[in-house]
Amino acid sequence: SLRSNDVTVAKVLQSAGYKTALIGKWGLGDVGVAEQGLPRRHGFESPHVWRGAFHAVSSFNSAGFALFSDNMIGYALDPTIMLTLTAAVVLGGLGFPVWIEVQRRARSASRWSLHTKLTLVMTAALLGAGWVLLTVLEWNNPETLGSMPTHNKLVSGLFASAMPRTAGFNA
Repeated sequence: SLRSNDVTVAKVLQSAGYKTALIGKWGLGDVGVAEQGLPRRHGFESPHVWRGAFHAVSSFNSAGFALFSDNMIGYALDPTIMLTLTAAVVLGGLGFPVWIEVQRRARSASRWSLHTKLTLVMTAALLGAGWVLLTVLEWNNPETLGSMPTHNKLVSGLFASAMPRTAGFNA
């Protein structure tokens, strides 16, 4: 257990003018530990980097694991988080073979394989149809989108469209 007067790598780096962030045990598990300031007392400026990295990997890999008891509901009104998770889920769901082919033949879409064409078209169709359908059906529902501002309704509708097919996050 670290005492408040123990010298840590983070404290040494800060004294040399560097910024520090935490990736490790304080950012995972008991949320109260990070909020109590324990990482900051030992020289770490940002105890939430681990949480961001964890959710980025979880969304890109379509795992849908969240570190919060309410999943991502606490971030439902934060478009930056919602859109970042949605983009990671969609891009991760496309798969590396599609990415590579699109990159190699970006200017000649007619030469893409059937797999790439189907993946891109169906992803766009399902995402778009789900977005419109979920947003329209839930627009006035006070239990879901009804109480949100318009821009949050649109972002949450897109998020809700992407998650059931792949990741399983909820907000």
